[in-house]
Amino acid sequence: MGWSSVTRHCWLHPPVPATSLGAAARGMLALLTAVALVARTPTADAQAAIETSGPASCAAATSDPELRGVVTLLERLAATPPVWDRYAPAQEPVLLALDTARFAGAPLTAACVLVWHAQAPLRVVELSAHPGLSTSLYGFLNIEPDGPRAQAGAVATMVSSRRITSEDEARLRAAGATRAVVIPVPLDLGTLGSLGEALRRSGTDPALIQAEMVVHEGFHLHVQFPAWLDQARRVHAWPDWDLQPDRREMRERCYAGSPAIATAFDAELGALLAAFDALYGAEAARDAHAARAAAQRFIELRTSRYALLDTTTVRQGDRRIGCVLAETHLELEEGTAQWVGHATLLHAGVRSMTTLRGSYGTAQPDAFYRTGPLQLWILDALLGRDAVHALTARLARAASPDTGLHHEFARLLR
Repeated sequence: MGWSSVTRHCWLHPPVPATSLGAAARGMLALLTAVALVARTPTADAQAAIETSGPASCAAATSDPELRGVVTLLERLAATPPVWDRYAPAQEPVLLALDTARFAGAPLTAACVLVWHAQAPLRVVELSAHPGLSTSLYGFLNIEPDGPRAQAGAVATMVSSRRITSEDEARLRAAGATRAVVIPVPLDLGTLGSLGEALRRSGTDPALIQAEMVVHEGFHLHVQFPAWLDQARRVHAWPDWDLQPDRREMRERCYAGSPAIATAFDAELGALLAAFDALYGAEAARDAHAARAAAQRFIELRTSRYALLDTTTVRQGDRRIGCVLAETHLELEEGTAQWVGHATLLHAGVRSMTTLRGSYGTAQPDAFYRTGPLQLWILDALLGRDAVHALTARLARAASPDTGLHHEFARLLR
């Protein structure tokens, strides 16, 4: 079915209020903030031009330093070449939902959003109500119609936060925004509870968190959602067979179903991290031969864990699938999105490999957030960026799950 709405992405999770974090967002933030980010938002000498039509409080909000910091960082990311096939942050708009109460002294009846496009003036759009958020960190605008083959599970989890009016839809379309990640500006760390307090103490720049959310969640929205929802406007390739398995069952059964399975996975992850460290650790200790040996050990240990899981299944839609297939889906869906966010910020010079290593070593029940990017980084170091970019194009067009990320990892390292 198709609708005009601002949608939430809580993929296979129940909807959550804007003041709390869904399991997926909590997991991703646990990785994002395992150690303090090493760079702060760059300061631009030339301020982005802003069209100041609309409520006076909207115009006042556009002078806020935190907004300027977010915009400057988005422009920096937009200058980064694509790391995944043809997807790049510069291609799609971002909605900046302004906290007008901070400037006007009280909430407005109307809502002010800025539409960001790379290398274009920020455009102020007045809406009758603010776009809804999935969590305190982000939301999705998706007013593209769904096709007849939209996945039932995807439709069920794309929960409408509010039906937007036809007038608001027309304003957004006129501004070139039919699909966009929505981020609140400024980000209030107080809405994140203990995590927000930890971020505040560490000095983490909220703009960096939001920038990574724009890239990671934008990858879901612009690359994956059009395929899941059978939408006619599909700019990027994505496998039509993809359907996300039940993440809770994946965590509980495939990574921690028994002490033996948990131990096997810990050894497997240890070998993968050893391969990563041999390539990205202290320069004097880097050893491609040792990295290949550790990577082969990881492949062998994963095969052994899969033998323990031979009869274990995970729900996927209205059927059950094995752990091998479930992990293939989740490393493709979430592991690659995680890597795209990390690689884009790294190449833009606002994250470091040391910071990423700290996050990959942090406990995370949704282990595919670690194993997916680790495999891509290892291939990047051993085979080169061009080879990995070609791999991303193949994965985006894979004919079946049999040619998923881990299959390619093992094949390329033979």
